[in-house]
Amino acid sequence: MKADLHIHSLHSNDGELSIPEIIKSCLESGVNTFSITDHNCIEGSREAKRLAALEEGINFIPGIEIDCNYKGTDLHLLGYQVDLRGSDFDALERKGRQKHMDAVPQMIHNLEQLGISIDRDELMHKSGGEPPTGELFAELLLMNPDQLSNPLLQPYLPGGARSDMPLINFYLDFFAQGKPAYVKIEHLDFKVAVDLVRSNGGIPVVAHPGLNLEGREEVAEELLDHGSSGLEVFNNYHHPDQAVSGVPGAKPDLDFGIQRKTGKAMKRAIFSTTLFFLLLVTGCNTRQADEAPGSRDVMELSLVQASHLAALPLACMQTTYPNKLGQTLGSEADIGEPQFLHPAFYGCFDWQSAIHTHWSLVKLLKIFPELGSAPQILHI
Repeated sequence: MKADLHIHSLHSNDGELSIPEIIKSCLESGVNTFSITDHNCIEGSREAKRLAALEEGINFIPGIEIDCNYKGTDLHLLGYQVDLRGSDFDALERKGRQKHMDAVPQMIHNLEQLGISIDRDELMHKSGGEPPTGELFAELLLMNPDQLSNPLLQPYLPGGARSDMPLINFYLDFFAQGKPAYVKIEHLDFKVAVDLVRSNGGIPVVAHPGLNLEGREEVAEELLDHGSSGLEVFNNYHHPDQAVSGVPGAKPDLDFGIQRKTGKAMKRAIFSTTLFFLLLVTGCNTRQADEAPGSRDVMELSLVQASHLAALPLACMQTTYPNKLGQTLGSEADIGEPQFLHPAFYGCFDWQSAIHTHWSLVKLLKIFPELGSAPQILHI
């Protein structure tokens, strides 16, 4: 499987390609599973779901990327397999657009204070009336002959120290949190964003933690404690070594691009790669109900991959602690050890995760009865 699970379209304020162009590019490059994760917007996912259903050999995973904040740090939260039918994300988009638009005058003012001038009317015309991104600021400035002699812009011109990705680098150097032209925007609290994704049937994953948490990687553990199902590992914002150092004691899963956790302190979440992957794959088939069975390519899982996936839940299903109990207490009789409260589903940190790991093993064993771990699975 070749997948890209973090793509922005023209529906996002930082996207450059239309949904048909993205699908065409995926097909041409051999990507057979993709997700549209536009900023605070699901209209691109809605369009992609419709169009991907008409194509052979490609699977689509609905997604979104939500601006949020945790203890004063701006973050992005990816939501996969979100329900596209509700109105929660539409309301989020409207509020977010207005907040970003309100910040534009201050962004322009901050640049002017540094000695960089930009034409507001030209900026808004270029943005099509949408909130302009830091990258759009950079694009206009670097195309303006009157600004090319500005020493603050020299690093972003061809041959400059920051010219490898000039537009993104300009945003990171001037508009990112803590930088000189940064404007604070009140984003959703991280835990509220996680709840929003989960309440709409989605799987929350922290986007590019190596960018937002560089030097504070220990915060990632707190984000996992507060409901994130995983961390994005491979992203063009990350240095190669950040795929390994995103969380202390963590290792990247080279197949699926999310981070799985190992070691005593993180044993509670060892199943996350399996669960994340299986939940995504289970729901990514875009075949319409009236399409004939077998008329589309089916994603195939190898025996080696299946053995790897089975090993993860097997390692935690009978691990009792740590354990997060979520039941409502009616009396003192409801207080007890996890094995007493849930005799079958007591491992893997919480009841819901324990259930998912059981079903993932049932599914794997059904597909691959010759699994080497089959006797252990049947015993459990």
